[in-house]
Amino acid sequence: AAAAAGLTFAGGGGYREGSGYALVGGHSSELLDKHDVLFEQIIRDVDVIVHEVFDDIMSAEGVMTVMDRIQQRLLELELPLPRSVPQSAASMVVPVRLPVPGVDVHDPPATLSPANKLLLLYNVPSRCWLSSAQPFEDLCFEREVAKQMGVNADGVPCSEEALRFRITSPGLLSGFCIFLKIKFWEGMVLDTVCDATTNWRNVVVLLPRAGEVGALRVEVGDEVVLRTLVEHSDHRPDYYFMVDSLSPGILERNPHAHVVLHKVQQIFFEELNYNEARGRSVRNVECAAECR
Repeated sequence: AAAAAGLTFAGGGGYREGSGYALVGGHSSELLDKHDVLFEQIIRDVDVIVHEVFDDIMSAEGVMTVMDRIQQRLLELELPLPRSVPQSAASMVVPVRLPVPGVDVHDPPATLSPANKLLLLYNVPSRCWLSSAQPFEDLCFEREVAKQMGVNADGVPCSEEALRFRITSPGLLSGFCIFLKIKFWEGMVLDTVCDATTNWRNVVVLLPRAGEVGALRVEVGDEVVLRTLVEHSDHRPDYYFMVDSLSPGILERNPHAHVVLHKVQQIFFEELNYNEARGRSVRNVECAAECR
């Protein structure tokens, strides 16, 4: 049988070809250069793409845009789409309560984003969940990416979801935790909540803390609807999160719930990727709440 030709994305920039594979390194923006003749030649012969164009949120390094560019060019050439490792990936989100019991965030420390919107740490275990996790972006890399996304009024590719969470554990709704779920192949799945040894952090989109106006206490059986929007104008997506509705019990129990309801929390690409340089390290989750 003929050996499969492989294309691998990696850091460092440039190209390196070997027996049966080509290694492509560089930033996502470089992989989108339509005038790159060598890249054009390489993708014509690819059977398998091995890649890790992920950040703490699945699409944050531009994987959708990069894969779409490769796929569209292959379709123009009437060539089949290549296999992919990983086969698929999803950004999962779940309502959580903080602080995180029994989790040491000193090494590496948790980080609070410059605008105090995000808390990034390794990791938020499932015992802090207030409901079951759901995907707000879910992509199979072996199918045409463009057909797995919508388009907004300006023609920008986007993915939008309205996620209904039924509360299964009571407590303060501290925010919504985002983590990755990556399927490399059948039977091989990595979950960045279950596997705390990865370099990917869990991202918590923060809500008002206890004592602040708008803090939400929830009970078993309550329902929270979170609306999410991801816009892929280029390789730097922007993210929008909004609490769209709360069940009557939450509204009765929390007289200032309107502070949170329908308020859009916009997360920019830069807040995820340059957070280490501009954010503040915090000693523990209680300290993070106080810093806010």
